[in-house]
Amino acid sequence: MKKLFLNHPQHAGETFWVHFKFAVWAGLRMIVAGIICIIHAFCPFLFEHTASKIIIPLAKELSSRVDTIKDSKKRKNERK
Repeated sequence: MKKLFLNHPQHAGETFWVHFKFAVWAGLRMIVAGIICIIHAFCPFLFEHTASKIIIPLAKELSSRVDTIKDSKKRKNERK
């Protein structure tokens, strides 16, 4: 059971808690951006660029983390 919770964070080069905190932070940012998008749908004059200002940096951060994981896996496979 412990492996279920630790396997992915370890592959990401993180502890469970570091991974947990980032995932919660990213998820909350997505929820906020989603709520802002819904408000913007009803009132287009509100939050014209706010969701983009949240999502674009978050997407870059997530992409960077994925690249780090891929590089880590590649180095690990090269050592075998």
